[in-house]
Amino acid sequence: VVVTNPPYAGSGNLAPAHVRFLKVNYAAGRSDLFSAFILRAAEFATEGGFVGLLTQQSWMFRSRFADLRREVLESARIETIAQLGEHAFEEAAAAGAFVVAFAFRAMFPEPSHVIQGYRLVGPKSPGAKRDALLAAVHSRAAGGGEPQQSVLRSIPDRPLVFWIRPRLLTLLAGDRRLESEIFATKGLGTCDDDRFVRFSWETEPLGRWSPLSKGGRYQKWTGLDWYSVDFEGDGERIREDLARKFPYLKGNFGLLIHDPEWYVKPGLVYSEVGRGSLGVRNKPGDMIVGHRGPAVFPVGTLSTNELAGVLNSRVLSYLYRAISPDLLLDNNYIHRLPLPPLRATEA
Repeated sequence: VVVTNPPYAGSGNLAPAHVRFLKVNYAAGRSDLFSAFILRAAEFATEGGFVGLLTQQSWMFRSRFADLRREVLESARIETIAQLGEHAFEEAAAAGAFVVAFAFRAMFPEPSHVIQGYRLVGPKSPGAKRDALLAAVHSRAAGGGEPQQSVLRSIPDRPLVFWIRPRLLTLLAGDRRLESEIFATKGLGTCDDDRFVRFSWETEPLGRWSPLSKGGRYQKWTGLDWYSVDFEGDGERIREDLARKFPYLKGNFGLLIHDPEWYVKPGLVYSEVGRGSLGVRNKPGDMIVGHRGPAVFPVGTLSTNELAGVLNSRVLSYLYRAISPDLLLDNNYIHRLPLPPLRATEA
């Protein structure tokens, strides 16, 4: 039996020698010290032995831990997992830590193996979480789930969304997904909005200033078209300012000016901070895509209106939040969402 609460330290906070060591010896867990400890703990266990850990929950979802999830799901049999979220520790120094407790056996899982999961992110104190966990163990409730490990393994990037209902898990694991229907981009980052962004009523509608998708509150279908950006001459003034601020980029502004060839196309935009929900709005062809108001363009069989209906559905918003619980709605995760049946013949 191996039991531990490993140290938490991202690779950016480690010495270069430690980073190199993790990359060579624990490549799948190199993103953080705690994720490397998951692999190290598995090495300590004998064949069929038990491993229990309390770690940050980020490895359950984030893309940089995808290789770690693949290794664990393929080579270990997860017995129990309890997502505790925040407020799992009494110590003030641990405030803001979102954690998960889990146990697995050092053995290959059978195809029919079922994980016992408990989701306890609601209680606001360690004592309340303990009581909820004990009650859930006896009643198998509290937002728990019993998914087959093989189903979680078949989902792209393998997020550990154990609490989702079987029908939605099947949808996530299916072959139909939005990546074949959309192009999503983060858009333009000016690095100086005070200079280059104005309210639309402060500018002339033509010439130097163009409408800008800047984000804002959660909003569906239309609206929030309040801003304009100085994009005259393909953003000439913005590019000059970026060249002065970041000379080492040598004019390669792809990390700041994403996919400008798509800016003039009609499509959909959404607020990157959307109160936990995805809500897309209509984007006219003359609206510049801003980095806080990313865009989604139909490139497959779906029309813009059909795509809006899919993305604005509660099912897609729920699944997005399941695979990415971060505050920001990262456009990279939209590609991984499933495409549900839209017509009776597709069901």
